[in-house]
Parts: sequence; C-alpha cells; structure tokens
Amino acid sequence: MASSTEGIAAPAKFTASLGADNEREWRSFKQQFESYLLASEKDNRPEETKVALLLNIGGEELLQKYNSFEFPVPATGNPNPANVLKDVLAKFDVYFSPRKNELVARYKFRRCVQETNETLETYVTRLKILVKDCNYGNQRDKQLRDQVVFGCTEDKLRQKLFEVEDLTLEKTLDLCVAFQASKRQMDVIKSTPRQTNDSVAKVREKSRREKTTDSRHNADHDGRPRHENNEGRPKSSKPSVPTSKLRPCKFCGEKHEWRKEKCPAHGKKCIKCGNYNHYAVKCKSRKINYVSGNDNDFDVNSSDESECEYLLRPCDTTLEVWTLDTVRPKGKCRLVIRNCKNRKKYNLEFLVVDCKYTPLLSKRTSEQMGLITVNYENISATKDVLDKYDNVFNTDVRTFQNVVRLTIDTNAKPVVIPKCRVPINLKNRVCKKINEMEKQKIIAKVDQPTDWLILNLVNLDDVLICGVGETYEEAVKDHDSRLIKFLERCQAKGIKLNKSKAVLRKSEIAFLGHKITSKGLMADPKRVEAILNMKPPTDVAGAKEFTDMINYL
Repeated sequence: MASSTEGIAAPAKFTASLGADNEREWRSFKQQFESYLLASEKDNRPEETKVALLLNIGGEELLQKYNSFEFPVPATGNPNPANVLKDVLAKFDVYFSPRKNELVARYKFRRCVQETNETLETYVTRLKILVKDCNYGNQRDKQLRDQVVFGCTEDKLRQKLFEVEDLTLEKTLDLCVAFQASKRQMDVIKSTPRQTNDSVAKVREKSRREKTTDSRHNADHDGRPRHENNEGRPKSSKPSVPTSKLRPCKFCGEKHEWRKEKCPAHGKKCIKCGNYNHYAVKCKSRKINYVSGNDNDFDVNSSDESECEYLLRPCDTTLEVWTLDTVRPKGKCRLVIRNCKNRKKYNLEFLVVDCKYTPLLSKRTSEQMGLITVNYENISATKDVLDKYDNVFNTDVRTFQNVVRLTIDTNAKPVVIPKCRVPINLKNRVCKKINEMEKQKIIAKVDQPTDWLILNLVNLDDVLICGVGETYEEAVKDHDSRLIKFLERCQAKGIKLNKSKAVLRKSEIAFLGHKITSKGLMADPKRVEAILNMKPPTDVAGAKEFTDMINYL
C-alpha cells in the first residue's frame, strides 16, 4: 500500500547565485526544505540522510559551497558536524547572513516606497522583511506604521490615515486591506460594460408614436371617427398666416404676427433684469458699476442704471503705490462721508480700485476735514533761508580773502612724527581725495624741509546752532536769528557749506559721540551699544580690556 506522503513534491532547486546579497532567497529555500522534511515525514531520518537530501535538492552550487566549509573536529563519541543538518544549516546561515549594518538597514527601510504596479499587501510585506534588521526595538510598530503612510502611492488612503486619531499599526493595516479591496471592486465595476435601457425606451417611444398616428388616422380633427373611405392626413383647423404679415419681434427675437398675444415672450420674466414681457437676449437694460453703502462702509456692485445710488464714472488717472506699482482705477465717484469727531459731513471724490488696499485720504482732504494741521510757516521759513543764502551752499571752494594766522606757543618744539600708515584697501581712495584737495588748493604739497610739518589732517567742520527759549516758538525764533547771523558771516568771509548735510530745526541730533536734545546732553546709543553688550571678562586679558575701557571713559 502506498504511503500518503509520496505525493509531496520537493522544493525547487536553489538557483540564486552564492553571495551575501541572497539572504532572502536562502531564508525562503531553508523554510521550504524544513517544511518538506516535516510534511514528508523525513525529519526522523538519520542526520546524514537529511544532509544528503539538502545537498541533493539544493543543487551543484550549494554542494560546492558545502565542500568549502571547515567544520571543527568532533570529540570522541560525538557525530561529525558535517553530517548534522543543524550544524550544516548554521554554516549556510552565517554565509548568507553576514554581520548586519544597522544604519544601512535603516537607510534601505526609509528608502522603500510603493512601486507603481505594486499592491499594498506586497509593499507591506517588503517593509516587514526590511524592518527586521533595523533594530528598532519597541519602536518597530511605529516606524513600520510611519513608513506605510509615507511610502504608499495612494493619496486618498494617506488622507484617511491622517484623519484617524491614535493611529496604530493594526488600524493602518486594516485600512490598507479595506482600501485595496474597495479599489479592486471599483475596478471590476468600471471594467463591466453598463447596460442601458435605450433600446427599450426607443421601442416604447415608437409604439407610443404608432398608437398616436393610428388614433389620428381613425379620428376626425374634432374627435369623431373617420369613415373608411377618408384617407390621408386631417386638415389643420388653424388658418395659415401669410408670410408678408410675419415681422421680427424686438421682444422675443423671432418672427410672428405683430400682436402681443402671439409673442412667446409676453408675460415671461427676463432673467437679466427681472422685468416682464421680453427675453434676456433682447434685454436693453445696461449693467453698470456703482457704489452703495452708509457713512462708514461702501461696496462696489453692478446693477441696472435705475438702481444705482452713486454712479461710478470712468477715470483716466493712473495711481502709483508705495511699491512703485501702477494701478488703474475702476472709476471715480463722489461720496458723502462724516468726521466721527465733529460729526460734519463732506462730499468728496474717490478713486475706486479693484484691489484690497487700505482707503487713503489726500493731504488736502485731510486738512479740509480737520484731521491734520500743517505748519506751513515753518516750512516756508526754512526754505526761504536756504534760498536767500544759496551762494553759501555753493560747491565751489575758494581761498580766504585775508591771510589766516595761526598762533603757536613759542615754547613748543617741533617733533618728527613718522608718516601715517594707510590700509591697502583705502590707499586709492585716500590718494584720490588728496589729489582732489590739492587741485582745489585746500592743501599744498611740501617738497622742501620745514620746521613744522602737519602729516595728519583733522577735518572737523560740523557746526551746531542752538536756539534757547521758554517755549518752542521762542526757541525756534532764537535759532533762526542765530542761523541767519552765522550764514551772513560765512557769506562775508567766503566760507562754503555742504547743503546735503544741512539739518534744520531738529529737537535732537547726534554730535561727536553724544546726543544733544531739548532735554539735555546724553550719550549716543549707537556708541554705547558695544559697551552695554560687552561680555563679562573670563580671563586676565579680558579683565585688562575691561579696566582700560573704564579708565578711557
């Protein structure tokens, strides 16, 4: 009698090439071989027989690798490891499963994404195999869940997963299975040709038409039955209208008898303007832009001319905003607005633009409404002073009319000072400036020995003019008086000033590291910023630097 295990087929030969990259193929072959031994009841055979089955089924390449293995010499009384299936499989495991690189395994896991024609089940299976070598520990399920969500190609599935609260790996896999199943069902439905009832509808329509035709043939125009000898179509009861009486209608657009009861648009509502007795195609109402609202809020709308509150008139003006972009207004209109403080109303003209900009009022309008006050006397006074002494601010440099004498202490002795070193990146600029000053006869070149030689030029030409008074008006008046006297002196002595540096009527100004204000003298914040932000000293050099700075101050 034949055994029940004779029909069990042996696993396929191990066809993968030998190497460390075929670990997955080896694991699959090993699992199939062990299942074959168990199913065919050959697991109880001697170890040598099982090793022989492995090498026979595995093929020539597996046999050659087996011959290259070096097994330890067995102890006395112990079987040879080369003939023990467990030891032989362990040798192959070591060969096909080299030492794992955790970083490389995690890189492969993170780079694994679903392929174009790959199902979700296959993709999840690949991820489960790759995650085994990543050594995530108790974070394995979370990492696997994240990679399934990030790596899948279905955006709808990803959106559903994002909407689930407290998403776990189990919920993720369940949703993937459900989504894949529903997708397959939809593909089946789309691939099945949809049957229509067009033929049935045509048959019913045809039968209904034939029935109506038969009834017409068998009845007179007033409903009475015809005689059998009356053949042909019944004559129409409506009298025919001559073509000469058909005229184009300005209400419906068709040609008919010139009577309103004959017009199909009579009594119908126009969908464009809402009025009756005409179609929208013949509607003569004109849609225009208009502005509506109250004293505070206004809206730009479109409607019939008869419904407009404030008509939006055309405008050819082009506006330029602070970003230097140009905007063409949609139109202009006059609106009545109210000042919320004095409750007065003003009729003003506005330019309307089709952009979300903050509404603006012009300077003239703001002054008219009492929102701002401009002191034109101060502006005009400053401009008049600069225009009156325009020759003082001329850029032409001239020499003084008289000889200028500098008094030197008779006890002072000349000292030889080495020439000043100029940084290389500033050398060209310094030379250019010196040549320019020499051409303007501000300085002169020394080409012979002298007792005194000035090598360093200190250009300290800033002038401050202050005004003093009990009130602001008195201080401004005193300031202008001193300014005029100073400009007259400069005009008389030929002194030139730089107009670009002129700053007039300021309540505070920075000068030589200080800040001069109406409240007194204080340090310039820009100069003391480095001192305030100075870090506490941590060594001897830092402490010396700190004490030197204190002594300098």
